[in-house]
Order: sequence, then C-alpha cells, then structure tokens
Amino acid sequence: MWILLCCSVLCGGAAHAAPEPGASVPAYELRRRSVCELPDGFRSPFLPLGWKRPVDASSVPVPVAAAAFSEKDFQLTSVLLGSPSLAVINGRSYSEGEYVKTTAAQRGLGRVQVQKIGDGLVVLQTGGRQLTIRQRRSDLPAGRPELEVLNPDR
Repeated sequence: MWILLCCSVLCGGAAHAAPEPGASVPAYELRRRSVCELPDGFRSPFLPLGWKRPVDASSVPVPVAAAAFSEKDFQLTSVLLGSPSLAVINGRSYSEGEYVKTTAAQRGLGRVQVQKIGDGLVVLQTGGRQLTIRQRRSDLPAGRPELEVLNPDR
C-alpha cells in the first residue's frame, strides 16, 4: 500500500512540475462557455435583489415641461417656532429638512424640501430653486372695535 502511494505521488508530481524559466506556456483554451438565457420578464439569478437594468436613453420618455413652482401651490396655515420649528403646509405639519407631500397636479415639481422655517414664513426648495411662502395674515380673524383690550379706564 505504501509503495502504491509513493508511486502515485511521484508520478503525479512529475506531471505537474513547474515549467522551466523562460519557456513559453501554452494559452488556455476554453472548451465550453456557459450561458444563462432567460425568457423575458424573468430576473437573472446572478444579479442582486432589487437591481434594475439601466434603461436605454432612446426608450426614456422626454419629460414634459416642469410644473410651475409658485406660492399658490402651497398654503402655510401656521408656524410654531422652537426646537424643532414646525410649519403646517397644506394641512400637514413639517419640520426643517422634511419633504412636503405633493398632490397629483404638483408631481412635476419633484421633491419639495422645507429648507427654513421663520416667523410667518417658510422657505421651500426643489431642483435648485427656492420659494418663500408667507403666512396669509388675512386668514386671521379681524378684531372687533367694540371690545377695547387696552382700555385705560379699567
């Protein structure tokens, strides 16, 4: 048994000996190339989950002109200054850095972010453009002149 083991090691070792220095090594020839062909709609098992193939530039639809980014699209109802400052825009409260939820008509604006909240105003930003929205003071109830708050005779 020991003799067979020694012979197999010696014979096998001679077949895989290192080539002489300066000798050329023959090029590797691939016998059969493996191919994975999948029907349309199937995800390749070799790609990470959630990965999507890049879309051809020719098949991407040309975007329609961007929607107008104006103050009339947003209604600032109230502002609370503090830490963190809050603003109620279109009936929802937001703090600085949050993204404003847009309606279907405003989808062309992209993502609208609250940049700054100040006293009676909010600065919104989208696509490098900024818009300052001011709280409408006409929304506040008008004072009643028959009630004098600062009556010196009281």
